[in-house]
Amino acid sequence: MCRFWFKLIMDIPLVLEYKYVMRLDDDSKIIGAWDNIFDLMGKRNAVYFGNVEEADSENGLPGLMKLKTFTINYTESYQVIPKNPKRLIRAFDIPNHIRLYNTNFDVIKVDFFRRSEIRHWTDAVDATHGIFKYRWGDHVLRYLTTALFATPVEVLLRTDFNLPYCHPC
Repeated sequence: MCRFWFKLIMDIPLVLEYKYVMRLDDDSKIIGAWDNIFDLMGKRNAVYFGNVEEADSENGLPGLMKLKTFTINYTESYQVIPKNPKRLIRAFDIPNHIRLYNTNFDVIKVDFFRRSEIRHWTDAVDATHGIFKYRWGDHVLRYLTTALFATPVEVLLRTDFNLPYCHPC
């Protein structure tokens, strides 16, 4: 599932016909009336609408911190200048943890995540097999992807808009 949401969904021809893809896991629920988040994303030129920020630990996922090393090596090798350096620093600011967006609900802008530089990144991550060997989840990978390739104003979080939601319900 992690590899599907991080990489493979962008290879589905039908997905390419849409501007956005929204994920809502079956144990999650939008509560009450929300404004149209697709309109909100369009008005703000956002490329990602995340749920809530949390962190995963090396203690629970041995090998998680190899993703930190990979990310640093990748940015140096390919001279990637992070679009949100504060988010990238924040990703690793808790010892032995990596920050994430809880992805049981999120919205991605398809053309953004299909950009060549992002596809290169996703292919490089995929080639490590870290998703399978260490369970690098789409939640931490989405966080790092937005830190590297999205500006601060291009990322919105549900918690910033006080939108009611439950997981698990």
